[in-house]
Amino acid sequence: TILYLSRLFRKLMHAFHSKELNATHLTKSQSSSTTTTNIQSTMSGLQGIANWALGGLSGGNDDNDGEAQPAAPTEALSPEEMRRRRLARMTEPSTTTMANDPRKDGAEMDVDEGLVRDDSNEMESDVRMEVDVKKKEVEEVEASSANAAVDTTPAVVPLLKKEAVSVKKRPAATVVSASNKSMSTPSGVSKAPPAPKTVNSTKSVNRLELKKLSYLQSLLQVTFSASTTNTANLEHTIGEALASRLASPLRHAKDGISYLSGCFKRASQRTSDEWRVKLAAEVRTQVVRYAASGLQHEDLFPCMVGAPAQLGKLCVQSEGDATPFYASLCTELEEQGALSEVVIAVVRSLKKELSELHTATGNGASLIHALAMLAGNKKAAAAIAASPDFLLPRPNTPEASVRIEPRRTPQQEQMYRMMQMLGGANAIPNGHLKRSGPAMEHDTVLGLCFRLGQAADRSEVEDQFKNPGRRTKNDVDTTIRTLRTQLQSHRDAMHRLVRVLLTAGSKPRTAVLTWISDCLLLNANATATMPDRSVVCSRQTLLNVSYVMLKLCGPFVTNEKKRKLIDPSFVYHETAHNGVYDSEVTRLGNSEAPADLGMYEPQNTFIPTCFFYAARALHLGLFPTIQRYSDHLRRVSHQGWMLSQQNVSWRDDPRYNRGLALQFAQEVTACDQTLLEESLAYYECMSKFLIDLGLNGVEYMPEFFVNDVCECLKFVSKNEPTSLNSTKLGGTFDLLVTLLSAEYSKLVRNYNIRASLGNALHDVFLPENNPRVPISALSDINGRPYLLSSIAAQETLAPSLLLLYGEVEHTGHYEKVKYRTKISSILQYLWNSSEHRPAFSKITGDKESFIKFANGIMNETNDLMSTVIEKLVSIRSIQQQMSDQAAWAALPQERRETIESQYSEFQEEVRYKLPLCNKTMQMLNYLNSDTSIRQLFLLDDMCPRLVALLMHVLNKLIGSKGLELKVNDMESYEFRPKEMLKDVCQIMALFSTEKTFHLECAKSGYIRDGKLVVQAVKTCQKLALLQGESMDNLASLPHFIDSVKDVIINEEKLMEGAPEEFLDPMMYTFMKDPVLLPSSGTICDRTTIMQHLLNNHTDPFNRKPLKAEDIVPALELKEKMDKWIEQRRNACRGEISTD
Repeated sequence: TILYLSRLFRKLMHAFHSKELNATHLTKSQSSSTTTTNIQSTMSGLQGIANWALGGLSGGNDDNDGEAQPAAPTEALSPEEMRRRRLARMTEPSTTTMANDPRKDGAEMDVDEGLVRDDSNEMESDVRMEVDVKKKEVEEVEASSANAAVDTTPAVVPLLKKEAVSVKKRPAATVVSASNKSMSTPSGVSKAPPAPKTVNSTKSVNRLELKKLSYLQSLLQVTFSASTTNTANLEHTIGEALASRLASPLRHAKDGISYLSGCFKRASQRTSDEWRVKLAAEVRTQVVRYAASGLQHEDLFPCMVGAPAQLGKLCVQSEGDATPFYASLCTELEEQGALSEVVIAVVRSLKKELSELHTATGNGASLIHALAMLAGNKKAAAAIAASPDFLLPRPNTPEASVRIEPRRTPQQEQMYRMMQMLGGANAIPNGHLKRSGPAMEHDTVLGLCFRLGQAADRSEVEDQFKNPGRRTKNDVDTTIRTLRTQLQSHRDAMHRLVRVLLTAGSKPRTAVLTWISDCLLLNANATATMPDRSVVCSRQTLLNVSYVMLKLCGPFVTNEKKRKLIDPSFVYHETAHNGVYDSEVTRLGNSEAPADLGMYEPQNTFIPTCFFYAARALHLGLFPTIQRYSDHLRRVSHQGWMLSQQNVSWRDDPRYNRGLALQFAQEVTACDQTLLEESLAYYECMSKFLIDLGLNGVEYMPEFFVNDVCECLKFVSKNEPTSLNSTKLGGTFDLLVTLLSAEYSKLVRNYNIRASLGNALHDVFLPENNPRVPISALSDINGRPYLLSSIAAQETLAPSLLLLYGEVEHTGHYEKVKYRTKISSILQYLWNSSEHRPAFSKITGDKESFIKFANGIMNETNDLMSTVIEKLVSIRSIQQQMSDQAAWAALPQERRETIESQYSEFQEEVRYKLPLCNKTMQMLNYLNSDTSIRQLFLLDDMCPRLVALLMHVLNKLIGSKGLELKVNDMESYEFRPKEMLKDVCQIMALFSTEKTFHLECAKSGYIRDGKLVVQAVKTCQKLALLQGESMDNLASLPHFIDSVKDVIINEEKLMEGAPEEFLDPMMYTFMKDPVLLPSSGTICDRTTIMQHLLNNHTDPFNRKPLKAEDIVPALELKEKMDKWIEQRRNACRGEISTD
C-alpha cells in the first residue's frame, strides 16, 4: 500500500504541475484559487505518507497515525504573480519546482538542476554556507514583504539563484532544497498565520543548526533553501532530500545506486563531533533503506530503473573490494527478506556482461571481482550457489537430456541443410545437451568466468602476432608477456571468487565442489586428439580450472603436516569423488578396490578433495594443451626446415608465418611460467604422497598420476627450464628411482610409463644434458647432483636402467630408439661415477635380466647399423644429384618433389637412429671393461651374438668403405665412423685372449677368409685409434682365429647328416639345448626361442602367449642327440685310426 501511494504521489505531482501551468487560462475568479488550494492540500498529505514510507517508516507523526491533515487555506496567487514565477522558471531551463508543501515552520523544498554539487566535491565550509544562507534569506524576506499583503500560509520562498554558488564553479547537477517534517493543523482548529520573517529573525538562527544543514548538504550533495533553518527533525529532512533527489527526472545521467553509495561513503568518513556522528549515522541508515527499496522496486524512482545492474556496475567500479555500503545493504535486504532475490538479479546482470566477452583481454576480471564482492556476504553467497544459474541439471534427469540448438544465421542454416543432404552434417555443430561442457560454459555463472582466456584460435589473440617473420624476438616476447599479464589477472580473479564461495559456508562450498566435479566428469574425453566440442568444454576452461585447483592446493602441497591428511581411499569411494575416479580410470596395478576398504572417514575432507580434483583437472586441461603445442611446434620446425632446403626465405612465406603466429599464440598459455611452477610444486607433493603409500598402496592409484609427473618434467625442461628453479625436486627424483626399481617393475606394467620415467631422469636430472636446465634444479641442498647423492639411486638405478633398456622394446619401433638413446646416456654417466660402480658389479648376480638387456643392445645395434649406412648412402647420392643445379632443374617438378620427400625422410631416420648406434657401441665397450660382465658375454647364448654384431659393424665401416662415406654436414647426423670403429676394435681387444671368442669369430661368415679382422687391425694402426696394450691385443687376434679354424672344420664335419629332428625348425642349425614349447608342442633350440621372446611374447608357431618360464627342456631328445654325437665322434676316431 505504501509503495502504491508513493507512486500515486509522483503522478499527482505531475498533475499538479500541469494544472499550475494551465492556471493562466482561467478567469480571475475564486475557482482558480480554490482548485490550487485543494490540490496543494491533497499533495501535502500524500507527500507526508510517501516520505514516511521512503524514509524507512521513520519520522512519522504518531498522533496522526500517518494520516494527512488538511492544510490551512492558501490565498490564490494572482495571474501576474503566477506569470512572474513561471517566467523565472523558463529563464532557468534546468530548474524544476516541486509542489508547495506547507509545514510546521513554513519551509519549502525546491529543485534546481543548476545548483547541485558533483559527488567528487569536498564539503563546503560552515562559515561560507552560513553567510550564503543568511544573505539569501534577507533577500527573500525583503522581496516577500514588498510584494504582497500578509498571507494565511507561509510565503513561498523563491528559488535560490545560480549566482549564490557560481563562484564555487560546481558542475551542473540537481540541487534539492529540503525542509523539516511539518505537522498539518488538525481539522477544525484555526491557526494564526506566522508573522512575516525579518532580517532580525534570521540573525537569531542558531549557528549549530546552520552547521548541521551545511554538513547535510555536503553529505547528500544538495543545497537547501534559505528558509530551512529548523533542524529539530533532521531525520525527516534527510528522507525528503533523498526522495526529492532520486525522484528528479533530471537524474538519469547518474544512476541512483551510485549516488546513494557516494552519500554513504561520505557519511562514513571519520569525524570527532558528536552531532556529526549522529547525523552521518542517520544518513547511512536512510541511504541504505532507499537503496534497498529501489533494488526491490525499480519503478520507485526514475533513476532506479535497472537498479540491480547499477549495483553490479558499482561492484565492478569498486574493483571487487567489499564496501561498508554493500555490507549494510545486505543486512537491510536480509531483514526485509529480499536478499536472495536482489543478489540473483545482480548476478544475472553481471552474467549478461560476461556472456558478451570472448577472451581475458576485456573487463572479465573486473566482473569476476564484482561477483566475488557479492559473494563476500555469506547469505549472498548462499543465494548465488542456490540459484538456478549456478549448477547444471543433475544427471539422468529429463532436463539434462534437453538439446539446445545453436543459433544459426540464414546462411549457416542453408549450409547446414546442404551438408545434411550430402551426408556431412556431423562436421557442423548440431547443438548440445543442457548437461554438457558447452552448456556449463554458457549457462552457469562459474562457467562464464572460467571459459575466458587467451585462446590461440581467437582472432583477438592471434592478431597480436601478425607478420611474426618481420618482428624482433623482444617485440614478440613483450606481446606474450602482456597477454600473460592479462590472463594472470583474470585467473587470480577466478581464484578469489572460488575461494570466497568455498569459505562462505557449507552450502556454497558443496555447490562449488559439485560444479568442479561436473566439469571433470563432462570432460573425461578431453584428452582425445580431436574431442567432440559439443560434449566437452574449451581448453581455456579446463586450463583455468587447473590453475584454480592448483592455487587451492597451495597451502598444503609444501606443508608436510597437512600433506599427511590426503586420504588415498578417496579414489575408491564414489560418494567422495562423485564419479570422477570411476572404474574407467586405469590403475597402476590393481584395478579392484582393496579388500579391507572401509568407510571414507578422513580427518579433513577438503584437502583430499582438492588434491585429487587438481590431479584430474591437470590431466584433462594442462597436458592436452602442452601436447597440442608440442605437436604444432614440430610441424612449424619441419616446415621451416623444408623452406631452408628449398632456399626460400621463411620470413616472407605466408603459410609459415601463419603457423608461426599460431605457435606464439599457443605459447601464451602452454608455456605460462606461473602455471608451470605451480604444477611442479604440486607434482613434487604428488611424488612424496605416492612414495609414502608404499608398494601395497601405490598399486591402487590411477596410472595417469605417474605419467603426468614425467610429462610435466619433460615439457618444462624443454620449453621453460628456468621454472625448474621454483621447487626442489628431491621427492620427484626419489619417485622416479623407486618406480624404476626391480621391486616396483612388476607393479608398473605399462611399458610406456616406465619409459617415461627414464625420459624424465634424462631430461631433468642428468648433468650437462641440457645446458638450459639450472644446476640447482638437478642438485640437492648441498649442490651435489641427485644421481650421485641419492643412496637409493646408488643401490638400484644402474640395474633398473639395464632392465628398462630391454623393456622399451615393447613401446614401438620409433619410440624405443629415443628411449634407449637416453637410457644409454644415463648409464654412461653412472658408469663414470665411483658411487655407482658397485651396483654395476652386482648386475652379474641377475643373469637372466642381464642377458635380456644385452640381447636388446645387440639386436638394436644390428638393425640400426644396417639402416643407417644404407640411408647415408642414399642421402649422399641425393646430395650429389641436387648439387648439379642444371640437371636438377631439368627434372620434372613432380620428380623433384618426390626426391625431396625421400631426402627428408632419410635424414629424419638417420638423425634419430645414428645417435643410438653410437651410444650402444660405447656401452658395450665400457661394460666389457668389467671382468665379471665380460664373462656373461662369453656364455653360449651371448657370445655368438656379440661376434655377429662386431663383425657386422666392421663390415659396414671397412668392407663397405663406410669410413670413406662423406655426406654434407655429417655432424648434424652425429655420424662419427672413426669413433664407432674405435669402440668396436676396443671390444675385440678386450676379448682377444678368450678362446670362446676365437671360436665364434672363426665360425662367423664375415671372416672366413680372415681378411676383415686383418683389415681392421691395419686401419686402427693407421689412424692410431688404439694405443699400447689394447693395440697389441687386437693385433694378436687374427693369429688366434686362424689357430682354431681346424676345430671349427671338425665340428662342422661332425654334424653332417644329422637327423632333421636334431635341427632347429627356425634357424635349421644343430640344436645345443632343445626345449619344448607347450602351446604348440614344437621343439626348438633354447637360444633361438629366447631371442624371439625378447621382441615377441608369443609362440612363433601358433601366436599364442608364451613366457620364458613356460618353456620345458626336451630331456629325452637331448639324451638322444648326445648319444648320436658320441657315436659320430667314435666313428670319426675310427676313420682317423684306419687312415
